[in-house]
Amino acid sequence: MRVLLKVLFIVGFVSITANCVRLAYDVFFETGESVLDEYEAPVETQVKEVQTLSELAALYAEAHAAVKEHERDEGYRVLSWEEREERQDLEPFKSERVLKTAIEEWEDKSRKIQKLRFYWFVGLVLLLGGCILYRWQNEWIGIAALITAFSEMIFWTSPGYIFGSSQQFERLIENKLAFSSATLVLLLATGVWVKALTSKAGDGGR
Repeated sequence: MRVLLKVLFIVGFVSITANCVRLAYDVFFETGESVLDEYEAPVETQVKEVQTLSELAALYAEAHAAVKEHERDEGYRVLSWEEREERQDLEPFKSERVLKTAIEEWEDKSRKIQKLRFYWFVGLVLLLGGCILYRWQNEWIGIAALITAFSEMIFWTSPGYIFGSSQQFERLIENKLAFSSATLVLLLATGVWVKALTSKAGDGGR
């Protein structure tokens, strides 16, 4: 039993610590700056600077209105399909496309933050339940609950493959770091608690 618990603790500790280090680098050292930033289109700079989804939606509304106005122009209406496609990289079509993509990415990051918080708290409930089961009911069921709890926490706080440069992307990384750090603290506390219980059991001839 003790050997199994030690192995599980070590695996969990290594995984969570690795997550924390990678996320800490992204939060504190990764600037996302490039020498090419000065050559960005104005709309791309605006996307990086907006603080809320409503601001992004307002910019998209302006770009979308400009596109509709352009499409009503007689000169545009007589263009062939190929000629219209060629103009997609020109204004105002480019701004509309960039802003639409930015909104979709923002909403995607918002859903990820919501899932992160939900499943982490599910893991916390499982952790508490596992501690209760381990202490007063059945050790093996308790261990199973603890494994499930920390698996949920580690999975959802993992850096994974997430990219972006918006404010919402930064919030996602910061949330992952905060919850990953909390997971590490909980793992250490649980490890100390379980060690104390097993030591008492050993002293009692269990």
